[in-house]
Amino acid sequence: MKNRYKVILLSLLSITLFSLLMRTIPLFRYSMWGMDFGEYFYYTQKWVNTGSSYLSIDGWGQAYPYFPGMFVLSGSFYLTSNTSLLDSTTFIPVIISSFVPLLVFLLSYKITKSWRPSLVSSMFLGVLAPFVYNYSQPKPETVGFFLMAVLLVFFIILSKKSKKVYFLIIPTAAALVVTHHLTTYFSILFILGGVFFSEFVKRRSDVTNTYKFYTYILLTTTAILYWMLYADPFRQNRIYQALDTPSYSIIIAPYLLLFVAYVLIKFRRKSDYVLPINIHKQNIKTFLKFAIPSLIICTTLLLFAGFYRVPGRNFKLGYQVFFYFPLLLLGILAVEARKIIKIFRDGIHVVGWFLFATLSMILGVVTEDSSLLPMRQLSFLLLPLSILLGLGIIQIFNLYNPFKGKSKSTILVLLIAFLLIWSIPFTYPEQESISGYQEGSDWKDVEAGIWTRGIEEKIATDHRMSAVLFGVGNNNLTWTQGYHLYFSSDPSDIREELTTLNISYILWDQDMLKGVSTSPGVTPHRFNPHALEYYRTNYSIYKTEECEVYIV
Repeated sequence: MKNRYKVILLSLLSITLFSLLMRTIPLFRYSMWGMDFGEYFYYTQKWVNTGSSYLSIDGWGQAYPYFPGMFVLSGSFYLTSNTSLLDSTTFIPVIISSFVPLLVFLLSYKITKSWRPSLVSSMFLGVLAPFVYNYSQPKPETVGFFLMAVLLVFFIILSKKSKKVYFLIIPTAAALVVTHHLTTYFSILFILGGVFFSEFVKRRSDVTNTYKFYTYILLTTTAILYWMLYADPFRQNRIYQALDTPSYSIIIAPYLLLFVAYVLIKFRRKSDYVLPINIHKQNIKTFLKFAIPSLIICTTLLLFAGFYRVPGRNFKLGYQVFFYFPLLLLGILAVEARKIIKIFRDGIHVVGWFLFATLSMILGVVTEDSSLLPMRQLSFLLLPLSILLGLGIIQIFNLYNPFKGKSKSTILVLLIAFLLIWSIPFTYPEQESISGYQEGSDWKDVEAGIWTRGIEEKIATDHRMSAVLFGVGNNNLTWTQGYHLYFSSDPSDIREELTTLNISYILWDQDMLKGVSTSPGVTPHRFNPHALEYYRTNYSIYKTEECEVYIV
């Protein structure tokens, strides 16, 4: 027994350390990692300098000052340590995110009462490339996702006998609401999805779900009051404009959804309908009935992202998409976790999380809402999927593995090692392999940003470099649009656009020459060499190895 605990602890320590290592690789490679990082650094500086949330909305990301959780966290660490503000803002959110796989282990273990599937679930979320890439970036969502995972742990252990857990749920929910809106939305969605599906599959109500229902009401009401009464730019720009609906309708929607869920549950309990397939049956034939459609759908989506565009973004992964197929084939084994519905009481909640996350992604595709881009939602779908995968893999090994005893454990360890090794080269693709898309900025980019301090006229550059100038140059008048500025070969077109947009300076770095992103989600294109020559011939003013700035 003691040896088993040692193995579990050593495995969790290894997964957590590897998770930390994978997430911090780009932080050491770049001075600023993440296309919007400059915004977050700017608002952290404002919080440190003023001692309160900086509510000016004259710069980028107008809603972000109203969600200061990450800025307070990073700024507080800076004020109580010997680190620089840049390092604190860069590393603290990502370090916290590296503990998410540990929280997934706790969730899975509480549900399955078994350490083997829980370790596999933890490992899967610790190394999966899309998840690691997304939360290697120091941003409010990185902290928000961690808080969401903590909240779900409390949600799962909540019962009639553990009402004191509310003393942990309330501050966690409050911290989540003031940190990030999308993770708050998914927390609300997961809690409702878990309670709904748990009630839907049963003939009578589970008293435990009553307390989980209270959690839904608590989090939903807190979030709505915060959004409606305080975070005005978020209410106007993300709720009203993006959804094209009156902002007050968001007050009604969660409670209306709850009523619809109640009606469906009542209808289900009066119905004698039986599924035409026994989803709990454990054999190869039933497995294939679920696995083959899942494989077809996932393969189609992966090829779509590889050779057309990444959903919710306008760039493609290219040939390297084929390197993700082993992970895809492994992920299909999650369908063998079907018994989670019948055997594990809390496992039903995970199925609800997965189904509601899938429905939200479909909603994002249909509405094309800027806050519900499918690519942004993928990380949230991977949370329940990782738990299902861990259970599915162990189930496959138990039912169909011809090896016994130590051989079975050895194969499982080799499988985990394969995943760890395979994921490393494809987590952070090179700029050339993803259509010129780039997230990182070098220290020389930062140096150029500092050089622009005091310039009040418009500085034309792309989205990533605008964030750098905004963050370290304290200049919020940068311009992130324009076509002829970067891609035209006709000097008259360039000159006309400079005049029309009232631009006084233009700045680019070496990465922009490979791919200019004029705004988020737009396909990067190479800087036109004729435009480059035009600027260098007529407007040279400041130049380093990495950056060039020209006065118009």
